[in-house]
Amino acid sequence: MRTFLASFALALLCAAGAAQAGTGYYLVTVYEQEGERAVDFRFWSVHTASGATISSPELGVSWSPTREWYANVRAIGLHTSFSGNQFLGIGLQNDFLLTHGQYPFDLAIHTDLTHFRDGANGNEIEFGPVLQTEYGRTQINANVLFSRSYSVPQPEPLEMQYQWQARYRFSQAAQFGLQGFGELGKWNDWDPQRLQSHRIGPVFAGEAPAGKHAWKYEFAYFIGKVRASPAKTFSMRIQATF
Repeated sequence: MRTFLASFALALLCAAGAAQAGTGYYLVTVYEQEGERAVDFRFWSVHTASGATISSPELGVSWSPTREWYANVRAIGLHTSFSGNQFLGIGLQNDFLLTHGQYPFDLAIHTDLTHFRDGANGNEIEFGPVLQTEYGRTQINANVLFSRSYSVPQPEPLEMQYQWQARYRFSQAAQFGLQGFGELGKWNDWDPQRLQSHRIGPVFAGEAPAGKHAWKYEFAYFIGKVRASPAKTFSMRIQATF
């Protein structure tokens, strides 16, 4: 029975992985790094209470051609003990910064398009406002994102999710804080509380200069729910700038 439940939970998470291949596990932040290029490696892993595990590595490149525009293209993989390794699809992220310090907060518009290799999953679009402000050494982020999956045989409804962060900069190399993520259901008709997903956990991040380049890193661990299933989540992101 336990094996059946684990396989069932794994199947659910596989579907969730496709539906959250964008930023369901990574915080979107405001960028202003004109001319910066980077090789970007991301990885998340979800472990359910029943023992099922699913993970996804992503490898891509990013570029900020102007101070207002951040772009990222990445290849997305998926691994489960049920189906092994597979290539999930391609993601294309574009963020546009609308402010430059003239207000108490900075505002950007985030967009992310994922094309899934499996024709049944089709494409997914994600978009929404990204807010960031600072109080002394503390960085505060609050994002409201909307996503829709154009799968076969018909598109999914437009769903709403949120992200937030409070991070304290002890130094350039050591920054600690909390992050939170959640999925609420349809944007105009939220799911009942028991079907919503909310998770929270600590984050450690920083930047290590390497000559004219730098290594940027972020590690986070969450407890809560993923697609309404109790789960523990680990995520990491490492960027090598050039």
